[in-house]
Amino acid sequence: MARLAERLALIVRAAALLTVPARRFRAWIAPVLPDGLAAAGIAVVGLVIVGLAMMNGLHAYWAAAPSTLAAFVGTAVLVNLGSGLAGALLFSSWGLKDALTVGLVSGNRNVTLAWAAAGATLPPATEAYMAACVLPVLALPLAMKTVLALRARRLDFAARRLGNAA
Repeated sequence: MARLAERLALIVRAAALLTVPARRFRAWIAPVLPDGLAAAGIAVVGLVIVGLAMMNGLHAYWAAAPSTLAAFVGTAVLVNLGSGLAGALLFSSWGLKDALTVGLVSGNRNVTLAWAAAGATLPPATEAYMAACVLPVLALPLAMKTVLALRARRLDFAARRLGNAA
């Protein structure tokens, strides 16, 4: 366990140390990372890479123990949704969109950091569970966006209907 903590600390320290020159030489970085939208795009590329790596490990585990992997995925989704729901409920006074945003980031967002720190030292079942934890991290933002769009559409429809009735 101490080795995992050391690797996590190393990853976090390296990221923190990279921010110092990045802030100092912002003008050099600006062509690659001009604004938050570009940073979000780079983050999406990172998520795609994580997703591809996750699928590689899950395929082998799925072939060997499909019911166990299904239980891992179900548990991971329930844990992520549960923590997200708790976060959204705690911040429900902020309005639906903000509360759902807080809920979205309340899930197991740092699972990829722990997975990276563990490296190839995890037993297959543990690695399969951690890979399963990545699934809701990748899928829930799209689901959240869809829910908000449907809600907005429903509210717009109701407002138009009320406008026509008057």
